[in-house]
Amino acid sequence: MDDAPAFVADATGLVKRIMAEAWVAGEEPADVKFEQRQLAGKQTQLISIADKKGARKSDASKESPPGGIVLTVLDPKTVLVGVLNDTGRAEPFVKQYAERPAHTLGASVQLKKTAALLPDKLQLAAYLNFQAMTANNRDDFKVPECPPLALSLRALPDGVEAQFVIPFDTLRAVFEAANAQTKKSEAK
Repeated sequence: MDDAPAFVADATGLVKRIMAEAWVAGEEPADVKFEQRQLAGKQTQLISIADKKGARKSDASKESPPGGIVLTVLDPKTVLVGVLNDTGRAEPFVKQYAERPAHTLGASVQLKKTAALLPDKLQLAAYLNFQAMTANNRDDFKVPECPPLALSLRALPDGVEAQFVIPFDTLRAVFEAANAQTKKSEAK
């Protein structure tokens, strides 16, 4: 992107506008707080979303921490976006991605597996690291290393072609993690 700080400001403004429209319509399903913070030395917009007091909860005996969205400017052209179940995990989440990795993405065997499944001609590809997504939100559900999910887009003269790819190795890893969690809960 051309201007990462402007993107974060625009995205934050969009969320604020959506919330304002919901409030005008009389819908107020959540408490939403916007907070500018420095996390891992990076300028971050933290959007905390907590259930309204008195709202119905699936487990009323347990108060859950607010979840939210993290928008971090990693450099002038890069924004880290994350959705967390607990905004208290925002600092380690940003720290994990703010530091330069030991190896480049081009050297990732798992990424190459997913990229090989995408069409040859594409204009945009987004990869979602399912293992990292579950590691940041759940302590009880750990997915082993697996290829990322992918979304590719390509503009055509009369429309847009989109493809979502879920590699079989990733499905296998999710099923293994689910089976391990089931066995662990049955043992209790």
